[in-house]
Amino acid sequence: MERDMQKIIETLQKHEADSDLLNDVMVMLLNNQIETAKSTKRALLTARQLIENNDETTQQQIDIIRDFVVMLAEKITKLEAKL
Repeated sequence: MERDMQKIIETLQKHEADSDLLNDVMVMLLNNQIETAKSTKRALLTARQLIENNDETTQQQIDIIRDFVVMLAEKITKLEAKL
């Protein structure tokens, strides 16, 4: 991105753009970078939330399986006692 900005500025300077135009272009480029950074931040926050939700879901699944195994073990113990 910095390399692209530098090329744009150099091109404008070669064409003898006035300082107002250069300033406007710089502001536009910086605003674009800010918006890109905000979008990246939002995407990362969403990804983090999805990972945290996935961890919670995985723990819930583990708990369900553990409870099921405990229930099966109790039933097997009762059946063995009847034999």
